[in-house]
Amino acid sequence: MTTAREHETEEPRGELAWFRYQLGRALWQPRTFARALAREHFGIASVLVALIGGFTLSLSIDSLVLASKGFEPLAFTNLLLLDAAGLALRLAVTAAVVTGVTYGGLWLVGRRRTTVSMEQIFTAIAFALIPLVLLPPLAFVIGLAPETLPIAGVLLLLVLVRIFAGLALNLRALLPLPLAAFALALTLGSGWLTLQDQVARMRAVTYAYAPGLAPELPATAPDAPRYEGDSWSIVMPPRWTNATRGVRGEAARFETDNDTLVISRVRGSPLLTAEEYADRVGAEQRRGFSDSGSARLVWRNAGLILIDERTHAVYEGRPVILRQFTAVNGTQVMALVFRFIEPKDEAALMAEAASIAAGWRVGLER
Repeated sequence: MTTAREHETEEPRGELAWFRYQLGRALWQPRTFARALAREHFGIASVLVALIGGFTLSLSIDSLVLASKGFEPLAFTNLLLLDAAGLALRLAVTAAVVTGVTYGGLWLVGRRRTTVSMEQIFTAIAFALIPLVLLPPLAFVIGLAPETLPIAGVLLLLVLVRIFAGLALNLRALLPLPLAAFALALTLGSGWLTLQDQVARMRAVTYAYAPGLAPELPATAPDAPRYEGDSWSIVMPPRWTNATRGVRGEAARFETDNDTLVISRVRGSPLLTAEEYADRVGAEQRRGFSDSGSARLVWRNAGLILIDERTHAVYEGRPVILRQFTAVNGTQVMALVFRFIEPKDEAALMAEAASIAAGWRVGLER
């Protein structure tokens, strides 16, 4: 059995060597690391670990987004590094916020007494994130060889499980079981709420590489003439008239007496996911409208992922339904934007919009 004095002689004495040692122990010996939390002081090292976790998470997600569109991630090195630095800072701040929420919850549950400090909670959370350093190599493999996704996907899942397990071990080492369970729930809930955008980005990347996870769009293209664009085509029912005017950003426009359909070309950073593009289009289309409710679904159609968003709104005192389908094919991003003014039969209009989307084809940008 190793004595305390022998254990101290095993640890490196330099600060940088000590930091590397703690990183390795947190990653490969989580139980040993957890047992040391109550008696060691980590200080600024915990902040560095949170920054490293955010940096590697951003690099992984962004490189997968670029690779899914056919871009070479190394061609966007500066953009990747800037984005990674931003998420690193944000994850560190998020860990601090989650620490404050967790500490406050423990303080209240413990009747204004708690034996654990905020620094210890922050260290427990930050060092639990260290398995994130394993994500960039997995992301590189998936981007280079998408056919490895089944194996790499299992490894990614194991990394997430390892993060949860490390967090549970760290908190349990500091707190009695009931309080540790309470702290774990608070930490996971707070982290989930504060990092919703990154959760959405990971979901979008998953659909990009495994479109089969999305359900098939439950609609059939109408039996009507097909309109051909430069790198897209669409089938329109007879009641719609081609009203394309060459407006910038519009690939085409179709109208009826009350309704309009704009086929929009979407531009933005190559780091944006399909859902983020959909957010941009939706924000632009809802300008001047008072929203009363929105809903979003993800479908699969003709080999592409469609982000389907439906919004009920009011414009100049009249009810309006906006329905938007956004698709990404390589570097090409397009959206179908339906605007139904004072709809008489919502179910029929929604079915028609889905039918048109089913016949929509988006090719690679020329």
